[in-house]
Amino acid sequence: MAMPTSQRKVDGGHIPGPFTIPNCIEVRFFFTLPNQKTCSTRCFGSNAGAFVPSAAIANQLFDAIKAHWTTRLAGLMSQNTHFTALSVRDMTSSTNAEWRSTTAQVSGAGTETPMPADANIVLTVECNERGRGAKGRMYFPGWTTLANAAGGTVAAAAQAGLNGFANDIRTELNAVALQWVVAKPARQAYTGLTGASHDARLAHMADSPSAVVQDLEWDTQRRRGL
Repeated sequence: MAMPTSQRKVDGGHIPGPFTIPNCIEVRFFFTLPNQKTCSTRCFGSNAGAFVPSAAIANQLFDAIKAHWTTRLAGLMSQNTHFTALSVRDMTSSTNAEWRSTTAQVSGAGTETPMPADANIVLTVECNERGRGAKGRMYFPGWTTLANAAGGTVAAAAQAGLNGFANDIRTELNAVALQWVVAKPARQAYTGLTGASHDARLAHMADSPSAVVQDLEWDTQRRRGL
C-alpha cells in the first residue's frame, strides 16, 4: 500500500481522529473577547503519576494562573476581555473527561480601544527536539491598542508581560507536579512535498525548557473566523 503524500493543504503524516499520549495532561485556557467570541489556547504537562485531573485541581490551577494574568497582562487587555476558565484532561485516553474550573473569571483593565479580535501575541514553546514543526505555540488575544507599538508591532511592555506570564505558567504547573512539555501525537509514514520519505512517529512528549515571545509580529488564528 502506497504511503500518503503531503500536498499544499494536506499533511500526509496526520492521523485522523483524536490523538492520545500516555501520561500527558492538556491544560486549556478559555477567553471571551470584546466581540463576545470565545476562544482557547493550550499547553501540555507530563505527569509522573502524582497528578490526578479533577474539577478541584482545575480550580487550583486557574486561581493561581489567573492571578498572574491579572498582574502581568490585565492592564494591556480590554475591560471586555475575560479569562473565563481553565480545564485539565488526561490525554492517555481519548475518552477521558475534560475537567473545567468553576471559580470566578477575571477581566482586563485597559480602557484603550480594543485591537481586532483576531490579533494575537504568540508564545513559542521551545522543546528539546529539533526540526520543522517541533515547537509549540500558544495564542493570546484580547489586547488593547496599548499593546500595539508604532508601526503595528507588539509593544515591548506586552512582550515582557507575556514572557513573564510564561514563567508563571511553568511555576504553577510545577506546583501541581507537572513538567511543561510539547505534545507530539503519533504520525504515520508519508511522502513529503519534495518527495522525501518520512518514517512513522510514536506518540510522545518533548521537554520544554522555555516559552518566549520570539518576535513582535501580530499573529492570527484564521480557523477561529473572528
